[in-house]
This record gives sequence, C-alpha cells and structure tokens, in this order.
Amino acid sequence: MLVLTILLAIIGGIAYRVGGASWGNRLFRILGVPFISLVTFWINAGWDINAWWIYAISFGLMAGAISTYHYWLPKPPDYEWYHYAMHGFFVSLAFLPLCILTGSWMWGVLRCVINAALLGGWSVIASWDDLEEWGRGFVLTGTTVLLR
Repeated sequence: MLVLTILLAIIGGIAYRVGGASWGNRLFRILGVPFISLVTFWINAGWDINAWWIYAISFGLMAGAISTYHYWLPKPPDYEWYHYAMHGFFVSLAFLPLCILTGSWMWGVLRCVINAALLGGWSVIASWDDLEEWGRGFVLTGTTVLLR
C-alpha cells in the first residue's frame, strides 16, 4: 500500500508538472492530479459506490482550485512562497467533502495546513521549475492518504 501510494504521488507530480510546462497540456494538471489523488484515496480508504457524488464534488472542487491559481486576488508580478502556501491550502480544502465520507475532519484540516506549509516551503527550497512543480503535485497527491 505504501509503495503504491508513493508511486501514485510520483505520477501526480509528473501530471502537475506536465500540466504547467509550456510543452505540456493544462489538462494533465487540472484533471490528472485530482483523478490520481482520488485513486490514492480509494486505495487507502476503500471505494464506496454510494459515495460517488462526494467523489465527483471533491474532484470538481480540486480541479477548480488547481486551475484558478486564485485569480480573484490581484495577480502579483512574481509569485512568492505565501502564494504557493495559499494554493496548497485551497487545493487541499477541495477534498474536505471526503471527510464527510470518512469522518476524518481533523485530518482534513491538518492536511490543509500541512500542504500550505509544504508547498510554501518547497517554493523557497526548489529553484528549478521542473522540480518545484513536480514537488507540488507529489505533495498534493501523497498527502491524500491522511484522509482515510
């Protein structure tokens, strides 16, 4: 289970990077990362056919959060660490409907905080675009395991 979760997190990182690269396709990030995150959740928490609508809501919210980069705020000339922290928080917040399914509200909120800290910190540490974006996707996908 752990090896599969790590493998899916790696694939999530690749999808996030491909979706952000000039040579890639945005849909890898917008649709791929939420899908891979859901698969990671299902592998660790199990699949409940009656909860399809919660999966659909979570998928849609995460796809929306990933695609917007929160353009309702004034766009900065260059993104700082706190922009990425906010991105990590809101993308993670999108999966809180899964906490209805699992009852893991505390872990859902903690995941939001953890991803905000990790994505903000990672943007300071990683200066190579490929590695930075891959790391964001890895973290967003991998921490889904907390929601089981």
